[in-house]
Amino acid sequence: MRKIFSYIAQAILLIVLSVAGISSAHAIPISSYDVINGRASGFGNWHYGSNTLDDGILGTGTNDTMLIYNPDATQIILQLAQTATIDNLVLYSFLGPNVIPGNMTDVTVTINGNSNRIHLGPGYGQVGPSGQNVNGLVDLTSSPFSNLATDTITLSGFTSIGNFSSYSAISEIIVNGNTDNNTPVPEPCTF
Repeated sequence: MRKIFSYIAQAILLIVLSVAGISSAHAIPISSYDVINGRASGFGNWHYGSNTLDDGILGTGTNDTMLIYNPDATQIILQLAQTATIDNLVLYSFLGPNVIPGNMTDVTVTINGNSNRIHLGPGYGQVGPSGQNVNGLVDLTSSPFSNLATDTITLSGFTSIGNFSSYSAISEIIVNGNTDNNTPVPEPCTF
């Protein structure tokens, strides 16, 4: 049931993103992810499950959103279900009385061993108590990664602003890209 909801949520998200002009790509499923140097669920009284970031469910509060303590040098390694060129990643948080959602400004993206610092594009979604949109866009279309095919993406070096700049919050990650390699398949020779 969760997988069905995940596909429905991704389809709805793609429609919204396409209408908004954010992406013409499609969602690339995340098959698994690992968190290195991350705090366990319960840190800061935030609780989340082992598949919080790729379950297709947008967080609604501290019980389904991952709290990242930026000085820990947390890394989130996304394993994609298939190789793709990546247009963007959408980092969802939640709208609520907390000022941490929406305070993330930058993240380091590593693809195929190459790292690049990316400033989050204009946020979207509702504006939270921090005065920032609670969801962030990691746009790779103008980066060195724009046409690079990969099946693994690492996010690290989270930077935030505001009174709680040592923290970032992510409830869901959607990866948008293209799996079409557009490489012509040679026709078999005919004699």
